[in-house]
Amino acid sequence: MKRSCIILICATFNIISQAAYAQKKLSVNEMHEDIEYYFDAIKTMHPYPYAKYSEAQIDSIKLQLYKNCSHEMDLFDFNFLLAKTSKYMDGHTGVYSPLYDLSANEKNNMFPIVRFVDNKIALNNFIIKSINGIPSSTIIQELENLISWEYHPSFREKTMNSFLTPLLYRVFHISLPFVCNIEYSETNRSICDTIIKSENKKEQSRQSKLSKNYDGALLYEYHQNDSIALLFYNTSDIWGNKILEKAMDNFTKIFFEQLKEKNIKYLFIDVSQNVGGSDNAHKYFFRSLKTKPYKYTQYELVTLTGGQKRNEQYCLMEAGCKTIEDLPINKVKELKKLNLRIEKKVKKLQEKGNLKRIRKFKVNKKGFDGKVFIIMGNNTYSAGHDFCEEVKWNKTGLLVGEESGQRFPYSGNACTDTLPNSGIKYYFATSYFWTEPALTTQNGFLKPDLQYNISKPLTIEDYKAIIKLSYKLNY
Repeated sequence: MKRSCIILICATFNIISQAAYAQKKLSVNEMHEDIEYYFDAIKTMHPYPYAKYSEAQIDSIKLQLYKNCSHEMDLFDFNFLLAKTSKYMDGHTGVYSPLYDLSANEKNNMFPIVRFVDNKIALNNFIIKSINGIPSSTIIQELENLISWEYHPSFREKTMNSFLTPLLYRVFHISLPFVCNIEYSETNRSICDTIIKSENKKEQSRQSKLSKNYDGALLYEYHQNDSIALLFYNTSDIWGNKILEKAMDNFTKIFFEQLKEKNIKYLFIDVSQNVGGSDNAHKYFFRSLKTKPYKYTQYELVTLTGGQKRNEQYCLMEAGCKTIEDLPINKVKELKKLNLRIEKKVKKLQEKGNLKRIRKFKVNKKGFDGKVFIIMGNNTYSAGHDFCEEVKWNKTGLLVGEESGQRFPYSGNACTDTLPNSGIKYYFATSYFWTEPALTTQNGFLKPDLQYNISKPLTIEDYKAIIKLSYKLNY
């Protein structure tokens, strides 16, 4: 038997202000120009924006936006409307949502972490039918519109949870307390607000424990008694930043020297929370890891305008400049060379239909003299995923954990730009990749060699267990 009941999630009353957004209003012409600008940029700069939805379908979405923007609109509302097109784009393409920032009071009154199952919001054994009168199906639909179709289901749910609270506050204008209409099975214990509040505290505690090793770019631990070292490779975001490149260069040299000094036999490199950056960062690790020779064929699609835009942003970031006019002479020359290369690439692409490149890597017999384990998971994305691929190709170590969050084949080399009238930021991929032979995937996601639950913080006993399990795989 099922019943419906009302639950109050009590918290301090809070008034949400949208003054920053409401100060600017956009005319119909301004919004239509920005819509045209955005979709034209995707069409001309992204080499393959129709991996899931056809060009006709994307065009129909644009036409619907025109109809929705038939009257003057606040900047926030227009931004949110555009952000909902992210559902139809790959994970490296879309409009930045206006829901990112929360006030201190809002952060103290977060909605509990929930599960999204069969178009329903679930918490423990309860189904939340509505929140402050808003049907859960309506809330879920709005959340799903903000998230790329490409995301792994687990990563999708995590992202939906991150958007849930700000969506309730700023889009549905809900004032606290949250009033939940829930459906539950008949039990002998009473249902009260403390169940949801206590569960939220448990989840926050779990998240806090999970995040302690992921608050920095490169964190590490040594467990000399067990001859185990842990390295948390949390980001590879060094693109266009010489200072960060040098820091990673120095860090990895010292780290691997210490592995030898401490006689470490087992190295765990955790990329489970590495959502990307630049795959150029990986070279600082592989120079100190033993590898076997390997080769594969990489295919790439690019466009001239997209490639030029990426080259421009790279040179600007590396030089620390805002405009091309500010670039020093050496960077202007470098940009010209890069653009010449992309012109040759596009010409070759037009002639042959795709860019084919045989990638060969020689054996590296020097480096860490022990076993290497790569901890990966659903949040391992983009360049983080590339790291796992390279480990697999050159047989550097054993992939352990859960499927990566990056769907394959995939777009990448993302750039950002700003819409001319609203100033809204958006991002788009400038490359589309696939390889042959393809690695083993499940529903398009890279599988680990050894499946292991990483939803909770791993302890030294977990690392010992992984080592024992690896023996069964003859590793």
